[in-house]
Amino acid sequence: MPDFDDKAPRSDEDITVPIDLFSDEDEPVSVAEKEAAEEIKREFTFDRYGRRQYAPTDKHSKKRKEKYGKRKDMPKAETLVVVNETAAQKDIEEAEIRAKIRDEQRQKVLEKELQKKRRQQKFMLKRRLTVIGMILLIVCVLALAAYFIFRLQNIRVIGTYTRYTQEQIVANSELTIGKHMLQQDLDAAKESLENDPYISATVDYVFPNSIQIMIVERTESAAVRWGLNSSYIAIIDGNGVVLNENASDTHGLIEVHGLVLTGAVVKQRIGERTDEQVSGLLEMLEKINEYGLGEKLQSIDITETMGITLYTVEGYRVEVGSTADLDTKLNRLNKYWNTIIATAARYVSQGNPNPTIYLYSKNGVTVSPYAPDYVVPSNSPDPTNIPSEYDPNATTPPTPDPNAPASQTPNASSTPIPYISDPYYG
Repeated sequence: MPDFDDKAPRSDEDITVPIDLFSDEDEPVSVAEKEAAEEIKREFTFDRYGRRQYAPTDKHSKKRKEKYGKRKDMPKAETLVVVNETAAQKDIEEAEIRAKIRDEQRQKVLEKELQKKRRQQKFMLKRRLTVIGMILLIVCVLALAAYFIFRLQNIRVIGTYTRYTQEQIVANSELTIGKHMLQQDLDAAKESLENDPYISATVDYVFPNSIQIMIVERTESAAVRWGLNSSYIAIIDGNGVVLNENASDTHGLIEVHGLVLTGAVVKQRIGERTDEQVSGLLEMLEKINEYGLGEKLQSIDITETMGITLYTVEGYRVEVGSTADLDTKLNRLNKYWNTIIATAARYVSQGNPNPTIYLYSKNGVTVSPYAPDYVVPSNSPDPTNIPSEYDPNATTPPTPDPNAPASQTPNASSTPIPYISDPYYG
């Protein structure tokens, strides 16, 4: 490259003039240099760092590069500006490239995380479906096993039953062997069994494959006369439940008179819950059965709840009074039954057909030879005491009629003064 030092001696041929290729004000000294400058303008450029770039097809590019090189006469300010601009642009471009790279990396990371999340969701869904499938399989297996395990295989009948056999009770229940336990209608079975008013049934599950039927057979306790002129007979049990609302006979049971009824319905309790007559009757029947007096009594008159009257099979009248202290009264009657009946029979043999037995809770049991409505004559002699012990030689008279008319009552003028036997205390 030529040296442009002005202090060195020069020849006319070596003198050159600096050319500013970026300014149109300076002109070349000779035509040759002008042409060379124009040619240089056409065939090379500057890159972003201020360096000349020659066209690859320029055969003089190497020579020009050696000849001209970098422009040393370019103002430093302009060079600095170009350098600064190109450095800032480079930083911007590099920052954009880095940002783009970061965005690409971030997108890749996000895409990887999204794919990982999708894989995890897919795995969790697959796992859940597997668990649900296993649960459904287990449920199906258990349901299938339960269906066969809980199929009804046995029907047990317990309790007291004399009207039907065990096979008849099972048939009447309409339960089906081999059918699933939960498909058995226990309420319908109970209702079917209790179509017979004499049957009270309880039907329960006995898991896994049995049903238990408990039968309580209702026992006839009394025959209640009701209706106009007592023309109807209702058979009841000890709880007052009607077993037969219109029986043809009393079935040999204790007859109940004086009970006010407007009707009787099978399998329903007679009277109202608050009915004193019904309550007194049921309490009396319970105690009669408790002390074993059922076969010894013929009827009950419940017309007056404070003056209940019993009639023995011999026809003797027993005044009970109210239901107070029934245990004491009936216990004494049962305990001294033979002696009391023998005393009453003795009175009948002596010409007193209507003896009366009085049950007192405090004064014991006493026997009178006359009916309760008998009036003692005022001029009668002193009463004669009769031993209260049983006389084995006394003969039992024929059964008197409890409904005998008043004319059969002994005449006061010819009958000794009535007396009462010594009380029997329990």
